[in-house]
Amino acid sequence: MKITKKVRWWLIAGAVLGFFRGVGALRERAGPPALSSLFETAGGFFELWLLVSAVLIVLWLWRRLTYRIWVRLFFSYLLIGVMPFVVLALLGSLALYMLMGQYTSVRWGDQIQLTQDRIARRCRTALEMGSRDGPEKMIHWLEELEKDPPKPLLKLLWVAQDGARAVRSQGADELFIPDWLAAGPPERLLAFRGDVPYLLVMGRNGSRAVLLGVRLDDAFARHLNETGWFDVYFYVSREGLLHGSPTVTVRQGKGNKHGQIFIQSHPVNVEDVWGPWPQAKDRGWLERPLVAWFRMAGRIVDLETGKRPKSPALITLLRTSPAAVWRDFVRAPFALGDQIRNALTGTALVLGILYLMVVGIAALMILAITRAVARLSRGAKEISRGNLGHRIPVKRHDQLGDLAVSFNSMAASVQRMLEEVREKERLAHELELARQIQENLLPSRRMRVGDLEVRASFRPAAEVGGDYFDVLAPDAGRVIVAVGDVAGHGLGTGLFMATVKSAVAAFVGEGYRGSGLLERLQELMLQANRQNRQPMVTLAVAEIDTGERTVRVASAGHPPAYVVQPDGTVEEVLLGSMPLGFPRCRPRERTLPFEPGSVLVLYSDGLVEATNARAEVLGYPALERIVQGSGRSPDVLLARIEHALEEHVQGRPLADDVTIVVVGSAGGDDVPGG
Repeated sequence: MKITKKVRWWLIAGAVLGFFRGVGALRERAGPPALSSLFETAGGFFELWLLVSAVLIVLWLWRRLTYRIWVRLFFSYLLIGVMPFVVLALLGSLALYMLMGQYTSVRWGDQIQLTQDRIARRCRTALEMGSRDGPEKMIHWLEELEKDPPKPLLKLLWVAQDGARAVRSQGADELFIPDWLAAGPPERLLAFRGDVPYLLVMGRNGSRAVLLGVRLDDAFARHLNETGWFDVYFYVSREGLLHGSPTVTVRQGKGNKHGQIFIQSHPVNVEDVWGPWPQAKDRGWLERPLVAWFRMAGRIVDLETGKRPKSPALITLLRTSPAAVWRDFVRAPFALGDQIRNALTGTALVLGILYLMVVGIAALMILAITRAVARLSRGAKEISRGNLGHRIPVKRHDQLGDLAVSFNSMAASVQRMLEEVREKERLAHELELARQIQENLLPSRRMRVGDLEVRASFRPAAEVGGDYFDVLAPDAGRVIVAVGDVAGHGLGTGLFMATVKSAVAAFVGEGYRGSGLLERLQELMLQANRQNRQPMVTLAVAEIDTGERTVRVASAGHPPAYVVQPDGTVEEVLLGSMPLGFPRCRPRERTLPFEPGSVLVLYSDGLVEATNARAEVLGYPALERIVQGSGRSPDVLLARIEHALEEHVQGRPLADDVTIVVVGSAGGDDVPGG
């Protein structure tokens, strides 16, 4: 890679900043720096230099990597064809994780509700027995119930009250029948006794009341974890979460470990309750406890007051594996899970095959386009080297193929004209040869085509100019006049002008007209600009149909044309557009009446931009006044315009080429306009 002057100075600046940064670091180690602020500033600029350098390197690599069309197409395919799958996979994984966690939370809620229903039936039975058989029979029944609690309880706590007398089971010393409990069916609730959460069912029937429940502690959680497909952990938040949701963070552990869990940034020790996951060792990563979720307790009250406390709060942490969630989700008397899995696998296989087929088709299309563009690029390089005999093989029947045909036609036209000139002017100077080529490319200044007369003036500002005009008669009664202006002067501009002329003639022969012709030429120029930057071109094309008595004017960045009607009125045909070769060029066209006696004026911008000794331009208003007062004869109108130009510049050399084309009816009278 060649190191330019700018790159060399940039590297020198980085080396200086790096030197000051290193000296500042050494002085900080040796002792208090005397120029600490200077070294800190230099260090900041050095870091900025590193950042900018990294960005510039990335941009340079990107330009080098994306120079070829196939690389850009491949990147486009990755962005459009592959990236959505990556994004969807990430979103799907996140959504699936959330669904698995929420499904586990719902199943835990169902289990809690089922447990409360079972306890509620026992509570109702105890109250009925107390009313029917007396308190002693009720207490005896509760003692037997304590020995055989409903599933999944390991131990059931109870309190029986008959008037002022209260009897408790072992471990239920902290529980009591609250005064706020009203008579009625058993009430299910979660309650705090101090900081200890309980799952309770309470009922009152007259003077008798029964409380059944279980302490939500580590022992109960370990019992549930031994029998269920998910693990639970009861976390009591002393801060309370009455006005917000908890912030639960899980850092997954490696292998068979559960990882570290944080609630409200506080670490939670679940090691003794959860322990190792039993199936994670031998059945693959789907059996590992990858899903960690939580469930906030719903309505929870203080046992003493019966009201919702501000603190503490109860959070149930849940842990399970994707495989366990799947087995619970598809559990059925028959192998529903296998059928669903087989259906999903078959669908994925079919879609994968279809996707591979689409990828293959896209790859073939990219390869075909790349090869066609490579042929065009090689052809443009050969033409730019002067090998006008090079021809592009035409192997496609699409726009790229049409472009190759047009390119070959242009190259043949330019080659043919240059060979003719070389045969006539072998010993002429290079600039004289170029001037002769340009003169030979342009038609006669005085022409008669059918019922129309064409008068033209061409004055190059240098030996070889960038303007051109052409007159074509594709059909009887139709005349096409083109006036163009290629940016710049010199031999290269003249050659490019010849290419533009050949392209216009070729496209007219292919049937292109108006803005369609300009759009076709725009495509050709954009393709050529990808490899060799070419100058931009302003071009106006007017098609006069003497049978229809109309003129269709199309323009791409060219100065407005003038149409003088038989009654002397002048209409300015202003069509705004960018020049050809500019990516945003959008040629426009307009159709106007062109009755016998009408006159069309086309010109290049060198006419209105011609300056006098005071650096004043001729301008559009002056040109419109000249056109309006010059009658309907092309000869007279052209002479008036040239005379006004000479009076304005007063012998000063022209700064730009001047081309004027006037088209009118043959034998038109010199009738002054109004």
